[in-house]
Amino acid sequence: MVAAIALKRYQLQHGHWPDQLAELVPQYLPAIPQDAMTNQPLPYHRKSGGIFLLYSVGEDGMDNGGDPTFPKDGENSSFNWLNPKAHDWVWPQPATPAEIDAFYQRELHRRH
Repeated sequence: MVAAIALKRYQLQHGHWPDQLAELVPQYLPAIPQDAMTNQPLPYHRKSGGIFLLYSVGEDGMDNGGDPTFPKDGENSSFNWLNPKAHDWVWPQPATPAEIDAFYQRELHRRH
């Protein structure tokens, strides 16, 4: 959460997301945040469309590139971003207009 807050503070000041978490040090964070599952720097990627990808590798210890889905044998019992059954624990981002439209299209088809 602290990393996400620091990212937002950087974005508000600079008008864009940083390319790397190292750009947050020392003004926004005292050090690059570590992934508690790997003791490596928290995975972060600046993406197009004004968003970023920030995640932990999850309980399985494998970096799945920020994949928040569940293994085929797992089930989604929670919408919590730290659901231990997910491949990676991805920090939530607001839905894009395209994602919102796709959601409503699925709902419309599901109801008819």
